[in-house]
Amino acid sequence: MKRKVLIGGALFTSALYFYSCGGTSSSPQNVDLYLTDAPATDFPSIVVNVKEVSLCNTGTNTCHSLYKSSTGINVDLTQLNGVMHYVGSSTVPSGNYNRLQVRISQSATVVDNQGNQNNAIFNPQSINQNKPNTIHCDQNAQECFINFNGTVNPFAMGKLIVDFVLKDMEIDTTKTPWEIIKLTMKPITPKSEKELKDTYYEFYGTITNIDSANNSVTASWKNTNYSVSLTDTTVCEVNDVNYIGASNCIAQLQTNYCAEFKVKEDPAQNTNLTAIKIELKGQGQCEGEGDEENYSSNAIEMIGTVQSIDTNNNTFTIDSYSNPISVTNSTVCEHYPQLGQYAYGIDCLTNLQTGWRVEVKINASDEAISIERKIETYSEES
Repeated sequence: MKRKVLIGGALFTSALYFYSCGGTSSSPQNVDLYLTDAPATDFPSIVVNVKEVSLCNTGTNTCHSLYKSSTGINVDLTQLNGVMHYVGSSTVPSGNYNRLQVRISQSATVVDNQGNQNNAIFNPQSINQNKPNTIHCDQNAQECFINFNGTVNPFAMGKLIVDFVLKDMEIDTTKTPWEIIKLTMKPITPKSEKELKDTYYEFYGTITNIDSANNSVTASWKNTNYSVSLTDTTVCEVNDVNYIGASNCIAQLQTNYCAEFKVKEDPAQNTNLTAIKIELKGQGQCEGEGDEENYSSNAIEMIGTVQSIDTNNNTFTIDSYSNPISVTNSTVCEHYPQLGQYAYGIDCLTNLQTGWRVEVKINASDEAISIERKIETYSEES
């Protein structure tokens, strides 16, 4: 994470960078939209509000929205390691596009390694909208744009992945609120199923029904109902506690609450899914698509490098936290290359290695709720 302090450029009106939404004679095609990220950051949580993702043609001054919402969807960019977060599907004209444009709220939330939530705002570096990956903000609208300039062709498989590049992010933490000076992104357009064979997916969904007899729940997202099955290895994180296995898991879930579902199947292509992990979030994340979560958490999340492992006392240390962190029977860990697959309890220490960069979520007793290795994925340019 770069912390270089730059001076923001002058503000300018939205008329300079809004493109009209126009039609084209090209035949319409479906495009599934996902978000992902490589976790090169010092911060365990960076929540941005994504309001629109568009494909644009600067020659004809036209844009076509793949996703658009007045309230937006809150996404924690640091939690997208090794997964594709499904946003939605849209039909757009198949033509030539040379710009990917992401519209976001100007405000964001950044959590530091002490668990403190810090308000942040995006601050533009330049008013030159043709400079790629430069943040352009309209303070009157309290919105910003990030543009990727270059050929964008998602029609081979009908999938577009927006990859935020946190390693290039620059935050000035000396300002109040903190200022996010730079955030870059790039499109990834897979050309075959082989490129996605080890991919895991996640999506938000409001739990509308719980079927304890069949170990399944119904979740709704974007007017689509998903039947999500739970298995003996499904993990549910509720109130900062992990519950493992279908019967333990399903007893903790509640209807009318939003959950983040991690699954193997692609939600854009399947409505019958199998849950790897379910994390209860609160109904605001789904229903309001950007409202504050109403499901509170007292856990502290931190990112650091593993310094030592003590299997006699079932503890380990990381460089960003002074106290030893305990592993308990309910600790769940996710270690590369088995992203999306979990180990539990003491097996977390067995599989852990010194020198690994990890994100750790702990409770007030310095017990690890979860351990996740952070490693770059989707590193190739589209």
